[in-house]
Amino acid sequence: MRCLVSALLAMLSLAAAAAPLKIEGPATITAQNAELEGDVAVYTGNVQMTSKTFDLKGDRLELSRPSGQQAYMITLTGGPATLNHESTGSDDPSLGARAKTIIYHSASQDIDLSGGVELTRSKDVLTGESVHYNVATRSVKAQGGKSQIKIVLDLPSAQAQLKPKSGEAPPKP
Repeated sequence: MRCLVSALLAMLSLAAAAAPLKIEGPATITAQNAELEGDVAVYTGNVQMTSKTFDLKGDRLELSRPSGQQAYMITLTGGPATLNHESTGSDDPSLGARAKTIIYHSASQDIDLSGGVELTRSKDVLTGESVHYNVATRSVKAQGGKSQIKIVLDLPSAQAQLKPKSGEAPPKP
């Protein structure tokens, strides 16, 4: 258990060093069907939402945006629903998520994933039954449900850790 907590903390510290993720630019939604009623739009059938920074795919996407507010909520479901954010540089590694349900709250920048979750950041992978991820703070809370969560970390080798950065003196043995 102590190793698992240490591994989760290591993953979080790697994520904390990265630049914040957010949905930027205009978003394009394609689907086989669309319904708009009040402040809620529902898209079904091979749904894809793309923006400058994100790509969402699933069977159903519900977009809620109360009138007069900038905040919105996206609920994406599928078998599975997917979220992808490509890397924009070394300080912004790629992020991918797969789950039965993905919910994004723009005001709080929370992403809630449930149902067979797989969250990948660069080469690190977290799997479990549910994951709560805050984009702004990079905090992660994971639950395994009936089984344990699993974290696979791509840690640098001891040799890579000893290699000095440009302009630094080599470490003393």
